[in-house]
Amino acid sequence: MKNLKSLILLIALLFFGCTPEKPIPDEALAKGKEFALTAKKALGGQLVAALGQGGTEYAFAYCNVEASGITDSISHSTGVKISRASDQYRNLNNAASIDELEYIKRTKRSVANGLDPEPEIKRLKNKLVGYYPIMTNGMCLQCHGTSGKELLASVDKKIKELYPKDQATGYTINELRGIWVIEMTDNLFSN
Repeated sequence: MKNLKSLILLIALLFFGCTPEKPIPDEALAKGKEFALTAKKALGGQLVAALGQGGTEYAFAYCNVEASGITDSISHSTGVKISRASDQYRNLNNAASIDELEYIKRTKRSVANGLDPEPEIKRLKNKLVGYYPIMTNGMCLQCHGTSGKELLASVDKKIKELYPKDQATGYTINELRGIWVIEMTDNLFSN
């Protein structure tokens, strides 16, 4: 009886032009995490260097011009699409999609309940898409903290000048600031 049901399902799928979704490779979540950590290290390293070179204002100006280029460079060198997304974005290009927003909301609830944020991977439009949390630390608050506290008045002024619709301030330590979005194809994984 079980074989008959399976055969009927297969015939129905073939008849309607549908094929079963490929499973997600076991190593995909970990592989995506490697790419996210590579991007985080590259961007973070450049920001630390910019902070050391000229302070917060200099690092903000550097990030404004260079952050997307650094991410694009890592994407190019790895052959994987790497981007950042947030529900409280500074740059409209980083506004989260509906699916990304769902992950962000779930993760924020988890963090609020004292749980560690967990990455997630799914198959969307024939790609493996991983979401990896970006949590705030003290360095982040120099540009994403609260005006009059961690956020210098000069940096706050520059943010408002460059990003009049900025939504990316007011954070505290250990909050979900956004996510790394890693898009991979199946050819990265052995069959």
